[in-house]
Amino acid sequence: RDRGGSLAFAAHNFTPQASDEVALNQGDAVVVLKDFSDGWCTVEVMESCISGMVPRNFLIEAPPEHDTNDNNHNTNPDDDLYTSLSDASNAKKGILKKDG
Repeated sequence: RDRGGSLAFAAHNFTPQASDEVALNQGDAVVVLKDFSDGWCTVEVMESCISGMVPRNFLIEAPPEHDTNDNNHNTNPDDDLYTSLSDASNAKKGILKKDG
């Protein structure tokens, strides 16, 4: 299904403090639905399809090859999400190595 928005991963656990916030566990894949100027954003947690507010600085953008319109989402908890988090962080720093 087309969720729109950008794919990101939870860099840290987040415990909601208000009814409009959603819990995150480190490594959770989320779709960022809307960013706000106060540093918060609305996300949908891909595994549970629950949406709510989280602090933007708790998220790491997914590398560009991850497209939320792609039908091949893999939210298997056995996947190496930490590799994805590291790749996203390195891509932001411009130090992602190319094969070959």
